[in-house]
Amino acid sequence: MIRYFQVQRNVDEVSDNVAGMMRHVPHLKLKRAKEMYQKICKEYGEESPIALELGVNYANRMMEADLWLEGERLLLRLNSISRRVLGVYHDTRTYVEAAIAFYKTRRVMVKSENAHQYEFLNYDNSDYGHKCVIKGPIVDAVNRDTKQEKVQSINFDDLRIILGTPVVLRGMDKGLRHLSGKLAVILEWNDEADPFTYQVAFEGNRYEPCNVEPKNVRIVFDLPPKRH
Repeated sequence: MIRYFQVQRNVDEVSDNVAGMMRHVPHLKLKRAKEMYQKICKEYGEESPIALELGVNYANRMMEADLWLEGERLLLRLNSISRRVLGVYHDTRTYVEAAIAFYKTRRVMVKSENAHQYEFLNYDNSDYGHKCVIKGPIVDAVNRDTKQEKVQSINFDDLRIILGTPVVLRGMDKGLRHLSGKLAVILEWNDEADPFTYQVAFEGNRYEPCNVEPKNVRIVFDLPPKRH
């Protein structure tokens, strides 16, 4: 089993390049990041710039710990707060918006290339689920130059979805039919399997990770509300 994680997940680097500014939030591990974020929220409020920046750091640590859905949900909440309380050109708002824009870009690789990443734009409506539209290659995920990238249509089966991408399961076979419609994330893929499969994991560990074929997954662009 091979784990593919080539997308650069360093939000601090992203914000530095977007705004040309240096962030001073330490690279904290998940537990410490959570403690610091909660402490600052309690002392200064979750709407304070320092709490928002520490929140981005906490979300980044979540994703490093494979808590992809939880991390993206936190970023969405931080983005909503920053847009509500900070001015358009505020450094912290720019920082948070850069982070969510980076993480919400759905990325794939082309099987025949296995080198560069592409942005997954949409499914081809004329061929439901079989063809899709991608843009790339993305030479530098941080300093991305979209003017040098090309849009193309490709068979979905010829793609490999990047680790951590949210997907919804569909058309599951007997025995796993209860997983149809469930939100999951790509955990691994196995090119040696016949047929090729992805391993997916579920939010909150409600279900055991399982292997699914490409026909059983559909990329999710916007996360639905969390189910309690």
